[in-house]
Amino acid sequence: MAEASDSKGIGSLFYDYVTGGGFPGAVDIRYSAFREQPTPLVSELYGEGPTFIEQLQNKYGYDTKSTYDARPEGRQDLPTIDELIDARAHLLGGSFLAVDGYDPKAIKSGLELKEYVDRVRHGASSGDVAMDTRNNELGLRLFEEASMFGDVNKAQLNRMAEQQIFSQLDRIMGRKPEERKKVSPKDGPDVYFPRTEEGKINNKWWKNLGIAEKIGLDKIIRRDPRYKDY
Repeated sequence: MAEASDSKGIGSLFYDYVTGGGFPGAVDIRYSAFREQPTPLVSELYGEGPTFIEQLQNKYGYDTKSTYDARPEGRQDLPTIDELIDARAHLLGGSFLAVDGYDPKAIKSGLELKEYVDRVRHGASSGDVAMDTRNNELGLRLFEEASMFGDVNKAQLNRMAEQQIFSQLDRIMGRKPEERKKVSPKDGPDVYFPRTEEGKINNKWWKNLGIAEKIGLDKIIRRDPRYKDY
């Protein structure tokens, strides 16, 4: 990690955002949840250990070979795989930029601007922005906490972020039947996309369709009537 005096500020971040087509590494972070996407980042984060998706299957019984709407049997109140991937990506996005030498204050400003652009230009709902902002800020706090004890790497931050998500899942799985609503606890990561009163996902686009296309789920998602608006 770069020293604070050498960290790259808001100008460097915006320049890299514009010239690179987006925040550095943003797409790789989402793909790194899968062993099926053998990028260098997957190896850096997990080595030979289980990936995020493999842990969801092994620890919680998610059917990771089905659709992104799959949940453990009998628990349709749990967040979908796609929601969990999105939460993880936002926890890691800002913190990985900090590891790469960008100033955390610049990262926070850049992420806030991105959410504003998503709202104005791309039709993101206020619920989308609130979810992303909450997870972005938590990710930066994880970096700050870890860096208090010395240099921190992406594999460490990944373990911390995933533990936050797994802890949240444990809390949700422990809810009594009458408490099972598709709403995250007030603290920790937000693991649910905003929903309508009928419980349907209520964001403007299917956020991880690019990943779904890579692993052959795009036709399944598009065929699902719950996502007919995407």
